[in-house]
Amino acid sequence: MAAVCGSARTGPLIALSPHSDDLAFSLGAALCDGRLAGSRVVTIFSRSAYTPEQPHGEASRTTALRMAEDRRFFAHAPVAELRWLGLLDAPLRRLGVSNVFAAPAEAGDIAAVRRALEPLLSPSACLLVPMALGGHLDHRVVREVACAVHAEGRCRLVFYEDLPYAGFMPLEAVGEAVFLLEERLRARLHPVDWPSHALAEAKQWAVTSYASQVEGHLLATLLAHGQRRGRRGVPAERVWCLS
Repeated sequence: MAAVCGSARTGPLIALSPHSDDLAFSLGAALCDGRLAGSRVVTIFSRSAYTPEQPHGEASRTTALRMAEDRRFFAHAPVAELRWLGLLDAPLRRLGVSNVFAAPAEAGDIAAVRRALEPLLSPSACLLVPMALGGHLDHRVVREVACAVHAEGRCRLVFYEDLPYAGFMPLEAVGEAVFLLEERLRARLHPVDWPSHALAEAKQWAVTSYASQVEGHLLATLLAHGQRRGRRGVPAERVWCLS
């Protein structure tokens, strides 16, 4: 990929996915059409025991399954590297927490992610990170680490809209989340749409690839969000860039 948000990119693009499916659900079209070619994909909380059918499954088996799903999806996405950091997801490391959308992000969680990411960071790097729409604890932790290293001048940032969570939100609520993020960064964000005639095919591939995580009307939610972000009948994915 030659540019991010219309600007020349001189350093690596590192795409952060809190869990194995998040990046594919959110930016599946951009990944499959080569828009993010050459990027390094890093899954942060890659040790998991969760599937909708078995919320408290066996961790080693579930983790291996989800890594296999990553390989399946990215066989059709031209990225430079897949990396799993091996950190425990929220249900494993925060035992007893019943609501991962309401639990606070603890300093220890943020510090652990920061340590794991440190070898990848450089002033020339651009981090593609979740906005944490919907408020999942693991997504908030990744976002906070990214904002912190950006404030230190360690990298540039581009944010993506977390799916399927963004698809459950009115667009006005997404706008409010953008405003709060701007307050956090003390900078303006501007939207960039990535239209794709193959978005439906890419989202279908993402849902097929991550079959262990599919519940409800997931594909319909992904497609509907793409349609409302699109123009003139062409669906789109959206990222938010610092002005």
